[in-house]
Parts: sequence; C-alpha cells; structure tokens
Amino acid sequence: MAIVVPGTTRSVDQGVYDVRDLARLLKCSDRHIRRMIDAGEVPGVRKLGRLVRASRAVVDKWLSETSGS
Repeated sequence: MAIVVPGTTRSVDQGVYDVRDLARLLKCSDRHIRRMIDAGEVPGVRKLGRLVRASRAVVDKWLSETSGS
C-alpha cells in the first residue's frame, strides 16, 4: 500500500519519509531539513551515505508531541 504525502503527487514507501517528504510536511526547505538532521533534531533518522530516511512512525509521534505543546 502506497501512502501519498499531503501536497505531493508521488507516493512514499509506507514506513519512511525522505528529506523532500519531511520538508513538505514541515513546510520548509530540503536544506533546512538536512541541517536539522545534522544537528540531531529529527528523531528516527537513518543515513546510508547520502541516502537519508526517517521512520514515519517516529516522526509522526514526534510531530504530534511537539505540536501539542
């Protein structure tokens, strides 16, 4: 089952976000997301070289916790 990120026309692997998906979700630039990842501000991130993926479940939980404050 493919999941479509709001504001995009492409589908996302069910369990992960990439940098572009996170940028659209947070309404900021890809570069800002990369800076946040490098600073350790985004939870659930895995890197393999230049490939960056973030666990959808972890990010969704993080966003729900931070938006509730």
